[in-house]
Amino acid sequence: MNSERQILFYALLFGVLLLLNTCKTDNNNLTTEQKIEDFEFFYNTLKESYPYFEVNKRMNEVDWLANKEKYLRRIELTRNNREFFMTFRTILLALNNGHNDFFPTNKYDQVLNVYRKAIPMNRAYQNWVDELEKADTAKIAYWQNFINSGKSKSLRRKGPRTNKKRPSLKFFYNNEFAVISIPSFGQWYIKRDRDSISDFLSKIEKSKVLIIDIQGNEGGSVMYWREHIVPRLIHEPLVYSRYMAYKNSAYIDNYYGAMNDEVKTFADLPELKAAPMELRNDSSFVFMVDNDTIRPDRPVDFYGDIYVLTDAGVFSASESFAAFCKSTKWGTVAGERTAGDGISIDPVLITLPNSGLIARFSGVMGLNPNGSSNFEMKTEPDIPLYARSKSERLFKLISKIRFKEIE
Repeated sequence: MNSERQILFYALLFGVLLLLNTCKTDNNNLTTEQKIEDFEFFYNTLKESYPYFEVNKRMNEVDWLANKEKYLRRIELTRNNREFFMTFRTILLALNNGHNDFFPTNKYDQVLNVYRKAIPMNRAYQNWVDELEKADTAKIAYWQNFINSGKSKSLRRKGPRTNKKRPSLKFFYNNEFAVISIPSFGQWYIKRDRDSISDFLSKIEKSKVLIIDIQGNEGGSVMYWREHIVPRLIHEPLVYSRYMAYKNSAYIDNYYGAMNDEVKTFADLPELKAAPMELRNDSSFVFMVDNDTIRPDRPVDFYGDIYVLTDAGVFSASESFAAFCKSTKWGTVAGERTAGDGISIDPVLITLPNSGLIARFSGVMGLNPNGSSNFEMKTEPDIPLYARSKSERLFKLISKIRFKEIE
C-alpha cells in the first residue's frame, strides 16, 4: 500500500470510528413519546404556575406559551438523550430568568442537604425535601455524569468552591472609611466568612462611613447578609415588609401555601400603584405580604453612615440586600441599577416524569414597595454612579462622600 492509499485508508477508518462513536447506542435513551410527555408536563405546569410570562414578553419579546408547537417540534427531532437535554435547556433559557435551570439535578446532594438544614427554621421547606427525595437516584447519577462530562463543560453550573475569592476588608483615609467588598453570598461561604467579617466589624467604631460593596455579587443565600451584616449593625429590631405575587395553582400552593398566613388579592393592597397589568387583571394571581423582623445580634459600636454599592451584576440574594436597604432606608444604595429578582422565595422544583431531570423555576414575582416587578424594574440606586470599573465606582463614591457632594 503506497503512502497516498495509506493516508486515504486511515482517514476513512478514522471517519468510520468517529461516526460509530457519535451514533453509539445509549440503552438509557428516551423514546420520542417519553420526551414529548416530559415537555408537556413541564409546559402545562408552567402554564398554570409561572408568574413571568408577560414580563418576558415586555423585556425580551418572547411569547413562550405561544411557542409551544415550535418547542415540541424541536423535542421530537432530538435523536438521543444528549440532544434532548441540550434542546430542553435551550427552551428553558428562553424564559430568560436566571432561576430557571437544571441546577437541582447537577448539584442534587448539595441542594438536598441545604433544604434539610432549612426545615428547623421553616417547616415549609419539607416540600422541597419531599420533591428531591422522590427522585430516581440512578437517573440523577446518569444526568450528572452527562452534565459534568468533558463534552459538556459549558453546561456546568457553579457550585461550592473553596477557592472562591474571599471578602476584601479595608480601611481608607485614617479609618474614616471602612469598606467590605463581598463577591458572593454563596450558601457555602456563610460559615467560611463569618469570623473575618465579624472581626472587621468589631474594629469600625471610629469610622464615619461603612461601604458594603456588592458589585458583581450574583447572589447565593439571603442568610449571608441576614447573619453576618445587618444584625451586627442594628441596635433595635428592624421590620421589613416584602410583597410577592404568585399564581394560585395547586402546584404552587403546595410550596408557598404554608408560607402565606393571609392570602390577599390586588384589591386588598392599594399601595401597589405601579403593579404590572397582569397582576391587576388576572384573578389567578394572589399576594403574600411577608413581614420579616431582623433582630440585633452582638451589635457593634458603630453609628456612622452605611452605603451599599451595586452594579448591573447584582442578582438574587445580593439584589435582595439592595432592595432591603432601599425599602427600609437602613443603607443608601449607590452605583448602578441591579439585575433584579431578589425579592423572592426559593424557586420551586419540578421532576420530569420520564427522564428524571429535576428543574427549578421562579414561582413568585417579587414586588418593589410601589408594586412594580422587582425582576423587571430592578432596584434603582439612590445615588447613580457611572464608571468603567468596580474600583473606579468605589472611589467615586468615597470621593463624593469626602467632599460632601452627597447630602
